[in-house]
Amino acid sequence: MTKSFPDEMIKVGSFDWPRPPPTSSLRVRFRQLRERTGFGGQNPADEAPDTLEGLQGQLLPQSIWEELEARYRTLLDARFLGATDNASVKALVTMPSLPEGFVEDWAKINGLSLKQDGAADEVQTPRSLIPLASMAWRTVPARAAARRQLSEIANATRRSDSGELLLFGSSWTWTYLAQTSSIQAVVSEAYCFPAYDCKSLAQLISDHIGSVQLKSVETGKDILACKDDGDPKDNYLAALAATANGCPWAALQMLEDAAAQQTNGSEKQDEDDKSTENIRWVCDPSPPNIPEHLKRAPEFLLHTLLIHGPLTEDEIAQALPLHLPVGLAVALDRLGLVEFKDDKLQIVSRNYPHVRDILTKAGFPADQL
Repeated sequence: MTKSFPDEMIKVGSFDWPRPPPTSSLRVRFRQLRERTGFGGQNPADEAPDTLEGLQGQLLPQSIWEELEARYRTLLDARFLGATDNASVKALVTMPSLPEGFVEDWAKINGLSLKQDGAADEVQTPRSLIPLASMAWRTVPARAAARRQLSEIANATRRSDSGELLLFGSSWTWTYLAQTSSIQAVVSEAYCFPAYDCKSLAQLISDHIGSVQLKSVETGKDILACKDDGDPKDNYLAALAATANGCPWAALQMLEDAAAQQTNGSEKQDEDDKSTENIRWVCDPSPPNIPEHLKRAPEFLLHTLLIHGPLTEDEIAQALPLHLPVGLAVALDRLGLVEFKDDKLQIVSRNYPHVRDILTKAGFPADQL
């Protein structure tokens, strides 16, 4: 099979969002109808074991995450570690589903200077990284500080002894700043990671799971079986790539969840029957639903976390001009949309695609890549 992995970073504005297959929405509706009525024929997964005995342990080995990490670092190296351009400011724009700290770790490995406070003066190395999140606060004083910061960054590149500056942050932070500031005039080029489509996902997964077959609960088909052109025969991975917004990290995590969630009410397979020992069943990703009585306030909170990143309770109160219902964060934590870490509330990266879908359906302006 021809390798089908993306091999270079792309400019923001040219991201190729994977599109869901035409049958995906119909399949979801059919499954919901079958669950409600019991009609619709036999479930293809009725041969699957009725407990998690055949699904214990992680589906994907550690090696697949290591390869993905290496591929992402190679993309960063090729784009940002070439000959230094002292007269430019570049930006690295990432999805919130990228593992936390990935860019900072890459910078540390390569000896790049990380300016946590966003200051652009006194650059000591050929390249320095500046986080975008510090520029996104929406108070009047914060907006004035952000303008000064952009001015410092623009002026820093005019000094003969200045190193190259790389701004980095989430796609939501970048989109907000692009709409409310002059950051696009300061930045000469903005880049993002390319999308992984169904071909790329099939190749990546197949290279690491050996003889294990992954079968769709909905169709009963092997989701990794491919046509001669490399496209999977089943639509599962095409739908997964679209749901994950082309982010392989999110896609693989959702696949793990889909395998772990799959239980079935059929009779347990005979212990002596080895015909299904190399089969793992995966269901379609199941998005969490915000209860109707909690609408709007949770959406504003999720939108704020996407723009600013992890926030303490006090920071949330500063960023949001409204009072949130008591216990809202805990409720969203139960749904798997947010989590508490180091006294800060943040989006659960594996469920970011669901958060994005919730916000776009609610009419919030989506991030742009």
